[in-house]
Amino acid sequence: MKIRFACAALAASLACAGAANAAAVASASVSSFTITLIDTNPFDGIAPSISFTDPYNMGLGSYVNANASTISGWNIESDSQWADGASGALLSPFSASVAVGQANASAQVGNDSIALLAYAQAVGTGTYDYSQANAAFGPHWGDMQFVLSANTIMLVSASYSLYASVGDDYVDEYSFAFDSASASVFVQAYMSDGVNNQWFNASETAVAFNIPGYERTDAASGQVFGSLFNGSSESMTGRLYLYAGVAVHDSVTPVPEAETYALALAGLSVVGLAVARRRKV
Repeated sequence: MKIRFACAALAASLACAGAANAAAVASASVSSFTITLIDTNPFDGIAPSISFTDPYNMGLGSYVNANASTISGWNIESDSQWADGASGALLSPFSASVAVGQANASAQVGNDSIALLAYAQAVGTGTYDYSQANAAFGPHWGDMQFVLSANTIMLVSASYSLYASVGDDYVDEYSFAFDSASASVFVQAYMSDGVNNQWFNASETAVAFNIPGYERTDAASGQVFGSLFNGSSESMTGRLYLYAGVAVHDSVTPVPEAETYALALAGLSVVGLAVARRRKV
């Protein structure tokens, strides 16, 4: 009976392997990005302020960036766009958006807000499918800085929504897939007066992994935030970066053909007969 049970279990597992889990989706968005300044010494005659500067006079200022890429069967499609903001301004309207294959991203800045959005989907049509997209706001090529006034606290916050999902959207008797999807967001800042250094890095992630025949979804929403404090009597320089990104992956693996099933079951039958004969002896 044990040998027969093993054969039945193998046959069932081989049959189940035909269910393909060939879809993965991830999305990330950031909105309500705010910078709040608090004056810790209202008697010093210095109004709280922050401004972006261009220390190398390259005319770059702050920027937004969006890029997307897809890979299917090792064929790569990718694109990216960025837009420069006015140097010296806290926020000035500009935006960038890009779409390639099944991935797209956008970054938009208004007079008093920043919105980032990234979305990607992979559907297993080949042996390897991968999509990713991200959007960002921050220094251009590492050259942009902000200047924070003396005796000032800078509070940074952003609302986020993350979603990652893998599931049984596609069934094929000839293949199955191992899928994964992830969405992440982070905001980071660094500030220094040449002697004292401060930094923060706040992030959130939603991740979903998958095996054939199993469905999973992961989501997260809330706020990321941090703060920097210039307690000196002089202004301090720093860098600020905001990011939202997603990645999805489908790896489709062929299921053994009917001949392979037959050979496997035949082999187990031979083993079963051999064991039975030994028991009789």
